[in-house]
Amino acid sequence: MGPRWVRFPHAPAKCEGLAISLPSVIGTAGHVDHGKTALVKALTGVDTDRLPEEKAREISIELGFAPLTLPTGQTCSVIDVPGHERFIKNMLAGATGVDVVLLVVDAREGVAPQTREHLDILGLLGVRSGVAALTKIDTVEAAEVAPAASALSEYLAGTVLAGCPVIPVSAHTGEGLDALLAALAGAVENVGRAAATADPASPGPARLAIDRAFLRPGFGVVVTGTVASGRISPGQRLEIQPGGTPARVRRVEVHGRPVPSATAGERAALNLVGDLRPEALRGRVAAEPGHLNPSRVVGLQLRLLSTAAAPLSDLTRVRLHAGTSETLGRVILPEGRALRPGEETPVVFEAESSLALASGQAFVIRTYSPARTIGGGRVLRPDLSSVTGDRPRSKAARREAATALASPPPGIRVLAGGQHVADETFYQKVCSEALRLLQAQHEARPHLATLGREGLRSWLEGRKLAPAAWLASFAGDGLIVLDAGRVRLASWSAKRPEALARAIAEVSSTLRGAGFTPPPWAELSGDFAPAALEVLFEEGEVVCLTGVAGALSGAPVFHRDTLALARARLEDHLRDNGSITVAAFRDLIGATRKFALPLLELFDRDKVTQRRGDLRVKHPDAGGAS
Repeated sequence: MGPRWVRFPHAPAKCEGLAISLPSVIGTAGHVDHGKTALVKALTGVDTDRLPEEKAREISIELGFAPLTLPTGQTCSVIDVPGHERFIKNMLAGATGVDVVLLVVDAREGVAPQTREHLDILGLLGVRSGVAALTKIDTVEAAEVAPAASALSEYLAGTVLAGCPVIPVSAHTGEGLDALLAALAGAVENVGRAAATADPASPGPARLAIDRAFLRPGFGVVVTGTVASGRISPGQRLEIQPGGTPARVRRVEVHGRPVPSATAGERAALNLVGDLRPEALRGRVAAEPGHLNPSRVVGLQLRLLSTAAAPLSDLTRVRLHAGTSETLGRVILPEGRALRPGEETPVVFEAESSLALASGQAFVIRTYSPARTIGGGRVLRPDLSSVTGDRPRSKAARREAATALASPPPGIRVLAGGQHVADETFYQKVCSEALRLLQAQHEARPHLATLGREGLRSWLEGRKLAPAAWLASFAGDGLIVLDAGRVRLASWSAKRPEALARAIAEVSSTLRGAGFTPPPWAELSGDFAPAALEVLFEEGEVVCLTGVAGALSGAPVFHRDTLALARARLEDHLRDNGSITVAAFRDLIGATRKFALPLLELFDRDKVTQRRGDLRVKHPDAGGAS
């Protein structure tokens, strides 16, 4: 009987314009000893610490993998990453294949250094969806759990996981595991729904970053990694870069099963034939011949984290992580001026060994010693040596590099803001799909002049694309119009039948006259209820605390003139008395509690008031009386 092949997880790539696939990978993140591996074992039954050294030291060193079946029936792969600061390099190799992050935070210790660094890395790599697990709740008093969860939610509000679910769990007792699985299923479903119309066949030549390489008796060399672009099939010829070593694909596996091919976004195991040494393959790239042009001088769009401890000086030696590789080199700032925390700029990176990068690929940089994550961005020019020559630090080379980096190479588009780049063909493909999506949404609601951005933002996020940059680029091309959180095709104008226009005017007049005791929405608009409501909401004519859906379900809807009057009375009262109760506000506007309470909650949301027990006071951020 032949040797048994190992099951390898599936993971999508993260490079914009290089991979579009449905998500199926959940990656852990978090500080050492916060319980990542124990939680994965509790969820999957698999102990991902497989090395004797990991067992002896009781910490994860290498990446671990396990299958996880969600309540929806979908089977995902879990990548368990090391939490110790010494093994961030391995964490980075795993994080490049993650769709949904499972952030693990110890209920006793709270947010710790690697919690923060892992979140920074995930943000730089484009991961935006996740769930936070507050672990080891069996080791703290029950009364401490809720405050710890609240503190974690508050911290995450300033990160890429803002608003994600925080689930208290115990891997030891099993408490909270069902809730965690449900939350993970929701996160995976949300990203999957946004990407459901994506074309799984990514444009571009085949490319796979190698994160494991080993000999399998009877087969030879096996490498694993994520297919970043294109398609890889048995019989295909590749080359290993840097180095250009030729190889032929004998066998391809996805999820432990032989397949005819592995496409972009899939995690695959490749059995390769060639003059290959496994110990020299990890960190390299298997690519279609001629696709990559390794170079020691590359152009990057670099953003320094706002949390960086100091400005980045010219010629600073750093560690550059891209794909599964780590390369030392120096950052050359074209103008020689230091880059301050929070700033971004095109830079030249002079590597100490050749880099095999692709345009648009994400990267992270860390300080040389001690190693700390300080920034990252996207590759602008994988090979700048033809521009800078062999003296990239010279004044002449800096000037030439600055000119070259100011305009993208042929076929590459720099998106609005400068941090993101995309293959032009891919940009046009996404643009075409986005415009079709907007056109369909417009036609489904022809009475609306504009649409909320949420649908389009989610659609872009599902493809691992930065919504702000892509939407701004579409607007810059004159294809869409953005205004106050809403969007429309530049060529679109609303279509409202005369009967609907009359209903809208009549409903608006009725609500204005109803004041603080508006009738239920269904009684006002009859057959035109949803359409009239959407138009009035879009134009800001009416407001409901729970939105359109709430209004159609019976929640109170107020005319904007009524809100202005209520706010003026409320602010006068607070100025004279300092606080107000619900009962006092009810009497102030002459309404019942049914209507007074939703109005106060609206003012709380809009930071006019702040609730303190049974009282409302003026919100600290509120301005003067309107």
